[in-house]
Amino acid sequence: MVTRAIDLATMGRALHDLSAQFLGDVVWNPQNDEQARFLAWCAANREQVASLVGYKSSASTDYAILNCFMEKEGYGPQFTPFEGVGIASLFGATVNWPVKGTLASISRWGRPTETLRHGVEECYSAFHIALGVDAFEVLGLQDPLIRIGIRGGHYLWLMKTPEPTSDMALAKLAQIMLTSDRLPNLAWHSVKIPMLEIEVQPDISWLIGTNTTSPQCGYQRICQVIQRYRLRINEPGARIMITPSFAGRREDSGARPYVFDDPFMGFFTQSESGIARGAFYADIDSWRNSEGTLEEI
Repeated sequence: MVTRAIDLATMGRALHDLSAQFLGDVVWNPQNDEQARFLAWCAANREQVASLVGYKSSASTDYAILNCFMEKEGYGPQFTPFEGVGIASLFGATVNWPVKGTLASISRWGRPTETLRHGVEECYSAFHIALGVDAFEVLGLQDPLIRIGIRGGHYLWLMKTPEPTSDMALAKLAQIMLTSDRLPNLAWHSVKIPMLEIEVQPDISWLIGTNTTSPQCGYQRICQVIQRYRLRINEPGARIMITPSFAGRREDSGARPYVFDDPFMGFFTQSESGIARGAFYADIDSWRNSEGTLEEI
């Protein structure tokens, strides 16, 4: 099992901006099923993708200009020379819980070994939130879906799940959770979450080959793709950084919290938005409390 992450919204916005700045109102042609699903998702969520908050980009025909943009944002060079057009982009946001969480810990049995049927007991740094937490039952899914309010009208959604089979499967599951019928689950009003430190590079190589023809720039085929995903979650809040690039209720202190003591997935939603953002699957390799503030990732 391994930690995963992906964000379709920033990928869609980068493709939108690249078209708007260089290619015009073009139609991108898919060459495989993953591309077709992604382009259909972009078309269905075009207005929300175009209005993302916290996003910025640089489009150019010069790979060095794009690398300079990324280096100024704290990332290394991502592009090699190309003949055509490209875009480098960044989404960043720091969010805070309504009230700072309290430090806690989570204990769980590790994975079985050849000599230990139940593995060994492991302890992870965690925090407890007892304000702005709601739980729901989602049709067809076993575990409760937990929604945590964030200042500004945003939300973090969490659910224990088996590991998704791919990054695109993770994105699809996040949207299913968000849009499926759900009923209130009154059993849980607080949560205990492990500290998270995620830094991964989602595999979006399936996007290579997507192509279009523009009156201004002729035939264009995507040949370089990269997305870097960083997420830190701790007791003050969360910080998320994504770089896609193409060539509440207070409970008594005795209330039992819902404990995320198994791998789980999550995603964010912005106020007045119906799309899942920054989907991640947090296996125990990302359960750690790193030094530094949210702004330092």
